[in-house]
Amino acid sequence: MPRSGLFGKVTSRRAPQTIRLAVIYALLDRSKVIRAEHLRAAAAVWGYCEQSARYIFGDRTGNPVDDRVLQAVRERPRKMSEVHKLFSNHVPADQVRAALLRLSNQGLIRRERKQTGGRPSEVWTAV
Repeated sequence: MPRSGLFGKVTSRRAPQTIRLAVIYALLDRSKVIRAEHLRAAAAVWGYCEQSARYIFGDRTGNPVDDRVLQAVRERPRKMSEVHKLFSNHVPADQVRAALLRLSNQGLIRRERKQTGGRPSEVWTAV
């Protein structure tokens, strides 16, 4: 499964980087072949790198609009009008809508429609 956001970008080359680390361990061991212990050591180092990346980047997307929307929706569920007000109407509605859809597609937020006396209300909540 592809990883999203900044974390996904910095960890997307897991396999090639792990192999490179294993080669370094094999060379340091003066081995002509990569052995299982070299791969295990490389995998351990890469695991530490991923934990560090998760700590540093968390769920940030690298897109300021997406990140602000996600932060606000995690604080509490937000109506569509509240999401637009986060930017004091300085971000076009289509950009806000695109941010909501991207975050929803990544499984970070979801939309709920609540019936009211008239038109249904759209509320976004964190997953």
